[in-house]
Amino acid sequence: VDIDQFRTAGIRIANGLMITLSNCMITSSGAANSAIGVLIEQGQGYIVQATSCHGFTSGHGFLAGVNVQYTSVVNSQFWNCATGVGIVPGGTATGFNVTGDTFVSVTSPIVQGLPLTNNLVRDNIGVADMI
Repeated sequence: VDIDQFRTAGIRIANGLMITLSNCMITSSGAANSAIGVLIEQGQGYIVQATSCHGFTSGHGFLAGVNVQYTSVVNSQFWNCATGVGIVPGGTATGFNVTGDTFVSVTSPIVQGLPLTNNLVRDNIGVADMI
Protein backbone atom coordinates (compact mmCIF):
# COMPACT_ATOMS: atom_id res chain seq x y z
CA VAL A 1 0.00 0.00 0.00
CA ASP A 2 1.47 3.35 -0.98
CA ILE A 3 -0.05 6.40 0.69
CA ASP A 4 0.86 10.03 0.54
CA GLN A 5 -2.30 12.00 1.28
CA PHE A 6 -3.15 14.38 4.09
CA ARG A 7 -5.11 12.74 6.96
CA THR A 8 -5.27 9.40 5.22
CA ALA A 9 -4.42 6.00 6.62
CA GLY A 10 -2.92 3.12 4.69
CA ILE A 11 -5.20 0.80 6.67
CA ARG A 12 -8.07 2.13 8.79
CA ILE A 13 -10.20 -0.10 11.02
CA ALA A 14 -13.10 1.22 13.11
CA ASN A 15 -15.43 -0.40 15.65
CA GLY A 16 -13.87 -3.83 15.35
CA LEU A 17 -13.63 -6.79 17.67
CA MET A 18 -10.79 -9.32 17.60
CA ILE A 19 -9.24 -8.39 14.24
CA THR A 20 -5.73 -9.46 13.20
CA LEU A 21 -3.68 -7.49 10.69
CA SER A 22 -0.61 -9.45 9.65
CA ASN A 23 2.28 -9.32 7.18
CA CYS A 24 1.51 -5.94 5.57
CA MET A 25 3.96 -3.39 4.20
CA ILE A 26 2.69 0.17 4.30
CA THR A 27 4.91 2.88 2.84
CA SER A 28 4.81 6.62 2.31
CA SER A 29 7.15 8.84 0.33
CA GLY A 30 7.92 10.87 3.45
CA ALA A 31 6.18 13.99 2.19
CA ALA A 32 5.18 16.64 4.73
CA ASN A 33 1.54 15.55 4.53
CA SER A 34 2.04 11.82 5.06
CA ALA A 35 -0.33 10.72 7.78
CA ILE A 36 -0.71 7.24 9.31
CA GLY A 37 0.23 3.70 8.32
CA VAL A 38 -2.34 1.85 10.48
CA LEU A 39 -5.21 3.73 12.18
CA ILE A 40 -7.50 1.91 14.60
CA GLU A 41 -10.54 3.70 15.99
CA GLN A 42 -12.83 2.19 18.64
CA GLY A 43 -13.04 -1.47 19.53
CA GLN A 44 -10.87 -4.07 21.17
CA GLY A 45 -8.86 -7.22 20.65
CA TYR A 46 -6.78 -6.01 17.70
CA ILE A 47 -3.49 -7.67 16.78
CA VAL A 48 -1.05 -5.94 14.44
CA GLN A 49 1.80 -8.36 13.78
CA ALA A 50 4.73 -8.63 11.36
CA THR A 51 3.69 -5.36 9.73
CA SER A 52 6.12 -2.81 8.35
CA CYS A 53 5.35 0.93 8.29
CA HIS A 54 7.86 3.37 6.89
CA GLY A 55 8.21 6.86 5.51
CA PHE A 56 5.64 8.57 7.76
CA THR A 57 8.10 11.34 8.62
CA SER A 58 5.37 13.72 9.80
CA GLY A 59 2.89 11.12 11.04
CA HIS A 60 2.40 7.83 12.86
CA GLY A 61 3.31 4.33 11.81
CA PHE A 62 0.47 3.07 14.06
CA LEU A 63 -2.16 5.13 15.90
CA ALA A 64 -4.87 3.85 18.26
CA GLY A 65 -7.88 6.01 19.10
CA VAL A 66 -9.13 6.96 22.56
CA ASN A 67 -11.38 3.93 23.08
CA VAL A 68 -9.20 1.15 21.71
CA GLN A 69 -8.49 -1.60 24.25
CA TYR A 70 -6.63 -4.91 24.48
CA THR A 71 -4.48 -4.41 21.41
CA SER A 72 -1.12 -5.96 20.52
CA VAL A 73 1.50 -4.49 18.22
CA VAL A 74 4.06 -7.28 17.94
CA ASN A 75 7.05 -8.18 15.78
CA SER A 76 6.51 -5.16 13.53
CA GLN A 77 8.95 -2.64 12.06
CA PHE A 78 8.66 1.14 12.06
CA TRP A 79 11.22 3.09 10.00
CA ASN A 80 11.53 6.81 9.30
CA CYS A 81 8.38 7.82 11.15
CA ALA A 82 7.73 10.82 13.38
CA THR A 83 5.97 8.43 15.76
CA GLY A 84 6.17 4.64 15.76
CA VAL A 85 3.25 3.65 18.00
CA GLY A 86 0.87 6.37 19.16
CA ILE A 87 -1.97 6.03 21.65
CA VAL A 88 -4.44 8.92 21.79
CA PRO A 89 -4.65 10.01 25.46
CA GLY A 90 -7.81 10.55 27.46
CA GLY A 91 -9.62 7.38 26.57
CA THR A 92 -9.54 3.81 27.79
CA ALA A 93 -6.06 2.81 26.60
CA THR A 94 -5.68 -0.38 28.57
CA GLY A 95 -4.42 -3.85 27.77
CA PHE A 96 -1.82 -2.72 25.21
CA ASN A 97 1.04 -5.07 24.38
CA VAL A 98 3.91 -3.54 22.38
CA THR A 99 6.46 -6.36 22.17
CA GLY A 100 9.24 -7.44 19.82
CA ASP A 101 9.00 -4.41 17.54
CA THR A 102 11.85 -2.56 15.83
CA PHE A 103 12.02 1.24 15.70
CA VAL A 104 14.64 2.73 13.34
CA SER A 105 14.95 6.49 12.70
CA VAL A 106 11.74 7.10 14.62
CA THR A 107 11.56 10.44 16.47
CA SER A 108 9.17 9.19 19.17
CA PRO A 109 8.99 5.38 19.27
CA ILE A 110 5.97 5.34 21.63
CA VAL A 111 4.03 8.49 22.51
CA GLN A 112 1.18 9.73 24.65
CA GLY A 113 2.71 7.58 27.39
CA LEU A 114 0.81 4.45 28.09
CA PRO A 115 0.02 4.24 31.80
CA LEU A 116 2.09 1.60 33.57
CA THR A 117 -1.03 -0.16 34.82
CA ASN A 118 -2.44 -2.87 32.54
CA ASN A 119 -0.08 -2.19 29.61
CA LEU A 120 3.15 -3.87 28.52
CA VAL A 121 6.07 -2.53 26.47
CA ARG A 122 9.07 -4.85 26.31
CA ASP A 123 11.68 -6.58 24.18
CA ASN A 124 11.60 -3.89 21.49
CA ILE A 125 14.61 -2.53 19.61
CA GLY A 126 14.90 1.24 19.79
CA VAL A 127 12.75 1.86 22.90
CA ALA A 128 13.08 1.11 26.60
CA ASP A 129 10.93 -1.52 28.31
CA MET A 130 7.96 -0.46 30.42
CA ILE A 131 6.58 -3.17 32.67
